[in-house]
Amino acid sequence: MSKSSGGTRGYSSILRENTSSNNIKYESSNSSAESIASQEIREIVELFNKQKYTPLSYVKIGDLENEIIRFCKDMGIELASNELMFSSDRIIHAIRDSKKGKGIAVQDSELIDFPMNRETMSIYYDAVNKNFLYVSDTSKFVIRTNYELKKQGKDGEKKIVNLLTASKLGYNELFKEKKYTKIK
Repeated sequence: MSKSSGGTRGYSSILRENTSSNNIKYESSNSSAESIASQEIREIVELFNKQKYTPLSYVKIGDLENEIIRFCKDMGIELASNELMFSSDRIIHAIRDSKKGKGIAVQDSELIDFPMNRETMSIYYDAVNKNFLYVSDTSKFVIRTNYELKKQGKDGEKKIVNLLTASKLGYNELFKEKKYTKIK
C-alpha cells in the first residue's frame, strides 16, 4: 500500500475500499498535516462506530514537541522516534464501550481534533508509568515513547511513539503529585 501524506499505511485508501458500499464520504478542506491526521482519525472512528471493526493502521500525528525531545535526551529516556503516531487499535481503545459506560471516554471529536489542538495542551511526564500526558481542560492523552508493536511493520520497525490511551480528566485530577513533571 502506498503512503498517504498523513498516515504511514495509506489508511484513507484502505478505508474507502472497505466502505465504498456504505456511501461514506470524506472531504478535507485543509491539506495541512494536522488536518490530514484528523481526517484519518475521523475515518477510523466512523468505521469502528459503524462496523465495530477497523483494520490495524497508523496515523502520523506529526513531529514531537521539542520540549519532549529535549526532556527525553536530558533524562536518558528511550525515544523510539521523533514522530508521534496513533495506531488504530489505540484509538479504538480510547473510545471503547466500556470507557463510555463508565463516563471516562473522551468525546470522538476530542480525539479527532487532537492533532490540531495539541499545541495548546499542557504536557506532563509521569515518572511512575514512564508516559507523557497531553492535557486539555477536559481530557488527557497518554503517550508511550517506546510503544512495542504487536506485529513488526514492513519497515522492520518494532517500537514507535504512540498513543496509549485517552480519557476524561477525573474530578480532582490536578497533576500536582510528585510523579508528574510539567514539560510545557
